[in-house]
Amino acid sequence: MNLQTLVEFVAIAEEKVVDNFDTYLMEFQNFLVKSGVIDAEDVDSEFYSLTGVPLYVIDFHSEEYIWRIGVEFSTYDKNYELMVSIQSENYIISTENEYLERLKRIVKNFIKTKHKKIFWLYDSESEYLATDLYPKVFTVENLARKFITLVMNRKFGIHWWKLVSLKIQEKHKIRFGNYKAIIDNFKDVDERLMSIDTGDLLDILSNKVMKWESSEENVMELSQPNLHLEKLSKIIQRQQVIYSDWWQTIFSPLLPESFLNDFKKFELNRNHIAHNKLIDKSAYRSILHSIDVVREALLCGLQKMSSELKSKEVRKEEAFEYELLQEELMSERILELKESESGVTSRNSNQILALFNDELSRLYDSIEESFRFIEYLNFSDYTEIENCNSNSVVFEIQNKIDGYVISFEANTDINDYEGSQSFLYLEYKKDGSPSLEEIGSVSYNYGEVEFNEFQGNYMPIQMDGISEHEMSRLGEKIVDIINYEFTDYKEIAESSKYSIIKDGGPDPILDLPCQECGEEWICVDETITDFGRCLNCGEINEVTECERCGRNDFGSPSEDEQFLCEECWNYYEEE
Repeated sequence: MNLQTLVEFVAIAEEKVVDNFDTYLMEFQNFLVKSGVIDAEDVDSEFYSLTGVPLYVIDFHSEEYIWRIGVEFSTYDKNYELMVSIQSENYIISTENEYLERLKRIVKNFIKTKHKKIFWLYDSESEYLATDLYPKVFTVENLARKFITLVMNRKFGIHWWKLVSLKIQEKHKIRFGNYKAIIDNFKDVDERLMSIDTGDLLDILSNKVMKWESSEENVMELSQPNLHLEKLSKIIQRQQVIYSDWWQTIFSPLLPESFLNDFKKFELNRNHIAHNKLIDKSAYRSILHSIDVVREALLCGLQKMSSELKSKEVRKEEAFEYELLQEELMSERILELKESESGVTSRNSNQILALFNDELSRLYDSIEESFRFIEYLNFSDYTEIENCNSNSVVFEIQNKIDGYVISFEANTDINDYEGSQSFLYLEYKKDGSPSLEEIGSVSYNYGEVEFNEFQGNYMPIQMDGISEHEMSRLGEKIVDIINYEFTDYKEIAESSKYSIIKDGGPDPILDLPCQECGEEWICVDETITDFGRCLNCGEINEVTECERCGRNDFGSPSEDEQFLCEECWNYYEEE
């Protein structure tokens, strides 16, 4: 087996606590089975000891994983030692997998009952959990340094370090040389917060700047004769009062009330990880929660700081934006006043485009309605003009009989200032033609107003709106194009019928209703259009000539038997 050691610990006893190791290890194996971490049926090898060497091995399976527990007994001058190892061939350590933690706890609990001390030597799972946590600890710790640095610099300037406690300043002085020596490329970077401990950051957050209180009583006390320097120092220290409480005045407005306690817990957890102490899943989850709490508090604190401790440049920019907003609001108010008093609506380019779309769509709907009973024409949906000053197809009309299509394209020239004009241009393209033909244009007048000082209000000079006359004229031209460009095959058939009455010949229209629309307009004259096509709706009907009487009827010819119309079929049935 290719085994990897996951856990290793040693149990120490000052006297021999196990007389028969075969029996002891058998009890050990039974304990594991009763505890539920080993299924007796999954133990692959017999419990055994190697000849001459007090080494005992238990091999077993747990689900898909292969395990080995090794126990080695050694005797020394002053103690008895039991070396225990847990190995696996294929176990994968993760934050979710709980089996190894359960196994090592149960193994440890059995061994400790007879041994005075247990020393943990190696734990790959603890190493994995700590390795996962440390980058998160590192990030939060430096986030705290960032927060303190930015806040203090912006509050007090670059010399704020002189206000921290003497204890922290002395600690920095001691570490200053070694720190600078290691980071040769960054000797010119201020290292104060980097060179102190995490706990010192907490001290800075809660720092109280003390000041000697000048009072008659204090002066009298200091004026006592024969005061030793030490006693004088103590008196001065006792007479000091809090000049500035950094937590209350600086940091608490930016951080949660519980932050100091939360950060203290974080510091303890940080030290646990940084000093490579043993960690289990429960501790992992607790530390992770502590990290998240502090991290979120600091991120929120930085956000609050950015909004409350603003630079002159940001304040200037905000003031400028505020002025622009006020000007915009004032412009909007004046515009509203102009519109309400004059009756003239002011529109921007997008609003003018929307108005053109609305009016053209409404015109198109009315044209479609006027051709409502002309079923051979198919009107598409209206497609809005999306961009100013660019061509776009707004609608299409198709003849269902021959597939002939006409596309209508619109373009705009829009101006959105007082007294200006905007235009909507409409053109059309015939099926198969590469060029556009002009139909006409519609104008929009941008309203114009002036302030009447005599009346004290705004009066119109030019009203706004689209020319209704031009729009109506445009509609007439579209109707003319439809009537002229699209062939009415019913008229052709009617003309053919007139010739039949006059000169004789077959009727071009079948005296049967179309199977789609129910109208009797099925063409059986291929000189007009496709045989069987309905001249009303364009549907192709399956029509075949009767082989007996020559009449046309619904149906399709067959290779096996002759095609008969319904009348002839009934005749043969009766025969």
